[in-house]
Amino acid sequence: MSRPSTDSNYLANKNTGIKLEFFGQALPLAIVGFVGIICNSSICYITHKYRHKYSALGSKTAILLIMNSCFEILHESSHFLFLIVSASGINLIPFKIAVIFQTPSLIGFFSMLVMFSSLSLDRLIAAAFPI
Repeated sequence: MSRPSTDSNYLANKNTGIKLEFFGQALPLAIVGFVGIICNSSICYITHKYRHKYSALGSKTAILLIMNSCFEILHESSHFLFLIVSASGINLIPFKIAVIFQTPSLIGFFSMLVMFSSLSLDRLIAAAFPI
């Protein structure tokens, strides 16, 4: 395995302008991420705004749902990095910079998985053992 500075694929794609191979994948991913951020933000807003008006929105499950939506927003925000890098024509960024920018997204992704599992287990227990 060669270093990035001597790798032929790296040199062929680095700073070569907008390429369809990168931008064509980044644009749909960013659109889906944007729609996801809007939808998850609306879940957080509605649950927070009406939590005292409706008893279901003041429950522990609603809190888990808000946390899951916040983690999902954190995860989906990383899709814009791919779009910005590919739309600027840079196409490839160094690994260290990618790790710095993607760490919050990975934290959000794995936290979202844990919260989704907790939410599923909470609903299973609530259905299996009703009070």
